[in-house]
Amino acid sequence: MSVPATEDRTGPPARRARRFTTGAHQPFLLDDPARAFRVEQGHLDLFAAELEDGSPVNRRPFVARAPAGSMCFGVRPVAGEPASASAGTAFGFLAVPSSGAVLAEVERAEIASVEDFDLETTIRIDEWVLRLSEFFARGSGLPPPSARLVEADPDVPYPAGSVLSTFPSSVAWVSADQPMRFVGRDDLVLAPEREPAPRGELAPLSSWTWIELEADGMVSAVLTPTAALTERVWPALDRFGEMVLRYASLTREEDVRRAGERHRAARRARRATEAATVRELRSVLGA
Repeated sequence: MSVPATEDRTGPPARRARRFTTGAHQPFLLDDPARAFRVEQGHLDLFAAELEDGSPVNRRPFVARAPAGSMCFGVRPVAGEPASASAGTAFGFLAVPSSGAVLAEVERAEIASVEDFDLETTIRIDEWVLRLSEFFARGSGLPPPSARLVEADPDVPYPAGSVLSTFPSSVAWVSADQPMRFVGRDDLVLAPEREPAPRGELAPLSSWTWIELEADGMVSAVLTPTAALTERVWPALDRFGEMVLRYASLTREEDVRRAGERHRAARRARRATEAATVRELRSVLGA
């Protein structure tokens, strides 16, 4: 990204940033987990772009808009599904700034250390999760009415098939000793608690998303400050971002498959109509 930049050295090292002004003519990949961008003016529109040789070839679908005051975190691209491979071999976040947007690029290590972690960072993480979570809701709908709302409690027993979500405008990080299907999908399964990682994979829940237990299990939930202080939030945030991209790839594959089915159905209908027309003509001519 070739744009004028200034470095802020007025604050403590953990808050130093490279500030620059940009616009829609300078989109960039949000593909480095070691970096984050704070939106100081304007906004960033995020797309799950198909990538070919590391370059965007398609900027759909739209994922979220990050307004002024918010923060966006880099996410490593994920491999595309087979049906998407002809257009792009991977999916990554493409950030498209508004005209005159002012961004501040920061090293994630400077805001991730336990010593420097503060309430503002917690709020920015929760906002990021909530924005990305809306993308799941647009594709898979809201949690079913039967969903039970989790709170920050350890080892709560739930029966198989339980659907769990959380309260509006909040984020709970959950793990379980049984596999969890994110938004009920068999192709988005979170690993259970196992050695050598007895705490299992954390996944962020919001009122936009839910998990479903495959078997009777124990579920633990923590809020973002606790997840950060135990140094579990950043790996979980990376996995969540990659899961958003995988979901975009899967839904893209499903769109391609449905489009193919519609095309084949239309072709069959056209051939049936043509055959019926030929039979009718033969009947008329034969008469």
